[in-house]
Amino acid sequence: MNTLGYKVRGSAKLSYGQLREEARGILKGKWLKSALFTLPYLVILQMPQLFSPSLELSALMDEGQDILTQLGEVLEGSLLYILSTLLLLPLTAGFMWAWIDLSRGDSIGIRKMFKPYQSAFVKSILTFGLQTLFTFFWSILLFIPGIIKSFSYMMSVYILRDRPELSPLEAITESRRLMNGHKKDAFLLGLTFFGWFLLIVSPLLLLLVPSIGQFVYMHLYAGEWWVFLIFAVTAAVMYFAFLFLMSYVNVTFSLLYNQLVNTENKTT
Repeated sequence: MNTLGYKVRGSAKLSYGQLREEARGILKGKWLKSALFTLPYLVILQMPQLFSPSLELSALMDEGQDILTQLGEVLEGSLLYILSTLLLLPLTAGFMWAWIDLSRGDSIGIRKMFKPYQSAFVKSILTFGLQTLFTFFWSILLFIPGIIKSFSYMMSVYILRDRPELSPLEAITESRRLMNGHKKDAFLLGLTFFGWFLLIVSPLLLLLVPSIGQFVYMHLYAGEWWVFLIFAVTAAVMYFAFLFLMSYVNVTFSLLYNQLVNTENKTT
């Protein structure tokens, strides 16, 4: 039991393979529930697209269209898009917190996704906002520093869960300190899932082969139902496989965070 009040399995540093193995152990018997937990999150995240502005050039060229009216609609849609995106940031924080709960032996459920709306509404928005802003500024210098800094800040929302007394800036600073010397570990851990990602998208990669792509598109365009059915089933399988992969990745990175905090507590 560490100072944050949760149990972490093992005292030694776990390898990438051991972290993934422990994640699979946690998800055993919970794969489907975890995937179904991820599904509504991804669906809700698409809501801002309803307000996504689109400016039709053909409409502007039409003498009957008022350009100021068109621009006003685009501005309104942009504001609604930004506002709805900001309002969903606490949902993302809750989604991340839920995996921490699962990695520490707790259950996972839809209600947990909405917990930050009660306890850290403004803080979660500001934390994500500052992370994005700082990463953007570093990316202006060069692309690589932006990537490095994104790994420095990646534990900020996790820290905000365990230490709600911290301000958003303090959580980001703590994340930078926690990830000092471990950014490479997080990067390489993420790379270990790349093979699974390629396996999931392999049907799409096959469409890049000219003969296969032309065959599929030709029969889809012709309206042949059996090709459409195969295409739809393949897309559904890919999507659900991605849900399982997201669960796997999130639990593994939650375990990495637990390990970093546990190691730090042992040295202080």
